[in-house]
Amino acid sequence: MPYSLSHNDTASDRLLRQQEISQSKTTYRYSQAEADGSHIRAPHSLPDAESFGNMVDTSTGSAIEYQPQLNSAVGKMAANVLFHSFFLTRNYAKVRHDTLGDLLALEDQLADDPTLDNISAYYDGLASVVTSAGTSNDTKEYLDLYQNWSQAGVRGKGSELYSDTVFANQAVAGPCPTVIRKVTIPMLDAYRSNGLPITDDIFLAASPFTQNGDTNLETMAAEDRLYVQDFSMLSSLSSGHTGAGSDEKRFVFSPIALYAVTADSNPRLLPIAIQMRQNDRNPDHWDPIFVPHMPNAMVYGGNVNTSDWSWMVAKTCVSCSSQIYHEYFEHLGRAHFLVESASMTTNRCFSSRHPVYAILKPHLEGTLAINDFGRDTLVNNGGTVDRYMSCRIEDFRQSAAKAIYQTDLLALIPPVDLANRAVDALPYYPYRDDAVPLWNAIHSYVGNFLSVFYPTAADLQSDLDRANGGELGDWWYELTTDLDLGSSVGVLKGLNLGSLQTFDDLVTVVAFIIYTSSVHHAAVNYPQGDYYSNASLCPATVSRPTPIPGETNKAYYMEFLPPEAQATFQMNQMMILASFQFTRLGRFEADAFSDARVDSAIAQFQSDLAAIGTQIENRNAALPAGLRYHYLHPNNIPQSTNI
Repeated sequence: MPYSLSHNDTASDRLLRQQEISQSKTTYRYSQAEADGSHIRAPHSLPDAESFGNMVDTSTGSAIEYQPQLNSAVGKMAANVLFHSFFLTRNYAKVRHDTLGDLLALEDQLADDPTLDNISAYYDGLASVVTSAGTSNDTKEYLDLYQNWSQAGVRGKGSELYSDTVFANQAVAGPCPTVIRKVTIPMLDAYRSNGLPITDDIFLAASPFTQNGDTNLETMAAEDRLYVQDFSMLSSLSSGHTGAGSDEKRFVFSPIALYAVTADSNPRLLPIAIQMRQNDRNPDHWDPIFVPHMPNAMVYGGNVNTSDWSWMVAKTCVSCSSQIYHEYFEHLGRAHFLVESASMTTNRCFSSRHPVYAILKPHLEGTLAINDFGRDTLVNNGGTVDRYMSCRIEDFRQSAAKAIYQTDLLALIPPVDLANRAVDALPYYPYRDDAVPLWNAIHSYVGNFLSVFYPTAADLQSDLDRANGGELGDWWYELTTDLDLGSSVGVLKGLNLGSLQTFDDLVTVVAFIIYTSSVHHAAVNYPQGDYYSNASLCPATVSRPTPIPGETNKAYYMEFLPPEAQATFQMNQMMILASFQFTRLGRFEADAFSDARVDSAIAQFQSDLAAIGTQIENRNAALPAGLRYHYLHPNNIPQSTNI
């Protein structure tokens, strides 16, 4: 049946549309518990039509069922956990001895006398505690956890674990590529005035910047070569608590990591300074700055027993904080919760004959089901995330919810976001280079599709007229307005999606939902298997407070990393999330659309995606293997947020 707007239908057809919508509102009821607890739009119970069992992809010619793929991945996790439970009990079951009381007392002394004679003796004693309490003696043991999972793409093996280049590239090509931004001279001054007393002295003799005579921060800023990852948004999260399944304390940091681009024949991004900013400590008391290339710093092939590991600890802190922010904001909040809200509102407010419903439907498939699964197993109290993440699970859930209803969402559109972060001069930023053409292709597709049904401004205004049955108006109102559920003490928060007054506004909002459910989710989900599964490279929890620059031994570094039980949960979770892709962007089911007038828009979209895929393949072919970024190849992007 062709799509139409209700004001163009007959009175009898409008009545049928309203009856369908009324039934949908009964089926897709909002959860009072989620309204009370998180203010987000989640279903009271999962509608039968949204279950995993109904998800079958036939777009490639053969039927591919979702449920067996998920079952297979979960089965691999169960086998992995069972293996470690029975065969690696020595490491799996033990929790390290808690030496925090001594450590905090030591830090208090160090604030007054950082040259204490007993530092080395303390760390030697700590090493014996580590060995007897079951902590990994070597980072290789974290790689041993994979067992039945392939390590083919896993980063942080061998020299990569120590590489500053690999560390920096996570900011532009890893799971969280949306935080890094350019530092201007006024920003540099502001940082210096607010607890980051950074000077050109951070460039030590062995630094490649020093060796190139390039050690002036103001010059770097003026030349668009100074960048920052600022995780101050984590400062409200509690720290120094225990999580589910462990007596081990977990710490949350809000670090600031500074980077610079080299000014040589091979311009590349490198870290130059890190301030860890431990949440449960007074920054005026002690908040040192860590820098690379310190004398005796641990490097690949160095003496693990005599080298200083403090720079390794500082980088690990940034990687952990990046993962916490990524998981609650970029992943759970901005992808899963946001698309869930769009799915609920779309199913509740449109009839199946509405063109906005038609264009959105393929990009909403599976989101309600996977979120329902996640609430029961991943982000519940005592669930998987609670067992391996540094922050409290309630902090995590609330932060994810606030990520969508306290954010200017349209500021996250790639061209807007990238311009706000001023990152056009970064020499290597494949996320940027792939996200923008994909956004442009989606935006063009939505415009071409919807222009068939909104030939005039009057058509849009009629569809926005709620008083006269405008379905678009109801959808927009429900999506963006705070709603009281009546019997609930909670309120469903409206989403900040700007205004909807023109056709261009409509195209932007619909394109943003499609982009988020497909491209954005792929960008933040699939790199997790390569990066976040390796707890020695990117731990989701860290187990010790801020160390001593220049006086940190391997024992402390190993204690900083999570116990193997937590690392096992982390690794399995990340591998499941990255293990399969259901559907592909732009490959629609044969019966996905029932109006031939949109065929040309679909064909052009598919052509645009094919061209983008070719561009990515050509770029990657010219890059070393370690720099190839494939996560946003259209063939690797599912239609929807379904895992």
